[in-house]
Amino acid sequence: MKNLDAVGDLKDLNYLALHSISKLPLHFVNRLKKLKHLRILLGGREHIQEIEENEIDDLEISRVRGFHDLSNIANFRALTRLVMEDQIQLREVSFDREMKALEESYRWWLIHYGNARLNGGNILTIVSPEHREYDDSDLLYIHRLNKAEGWWVSQFPHRLDLFVPDSDELYFLIRLPEMNKVSFRSWRIFRHP
Repeated sequence: MKNLDAVGDLKDLNYLALHSISKLPLHFVNRLKKLKHLRILLGGREHIQEIEENEIDDLEISRVRGFHDLSNIANFRALTRLVMEDQIQLREVSFDREMKALEESYRWWLIHYGNARLNGGNILTIVSPEHREYDDSDLLYIHRLNKAEGWWVSQFPHRLDLFVPDSDELYFLIRLPEMNKVSFRSWRIFRHP
């Protein structure tokens, strides 16, 4: 793709979708000060480390072959929506500072939609208290069941399951013991295996 760097001169651009831009440098994104929505689809690249602190609030990375590093997530300080689709090599997303806007968007999603399904499995949510004792899509109910198992607590004392599509794969949060406050800063999202 020729002249991709010229996109950085479009100072008023607020939405950018990049398709199949394998390994081309993304440093031009840093010049797009009004950019709010960034989609990176298809192609192949390992990371987006070139992107510095920004005001992007909607980030989507989908079906990018070889993508495995999102360690600069804190550079997206206004982030309210993060979509990662078919990124099987991405094992961890670590928030090294509080992501207040992302926390608020998750609360909003829980209030307005309550739950979601992905590939036939429930993404765990918070259900109303009167249904919590028997609803297997409730995050707290599943966590309580897990905590009742002694072997589970001994192996995973700080784990909170989010999505278990089948017996071979699960997504969960781990609370970092050194953090004394529950926030996105004190949890890391993992995928297993």
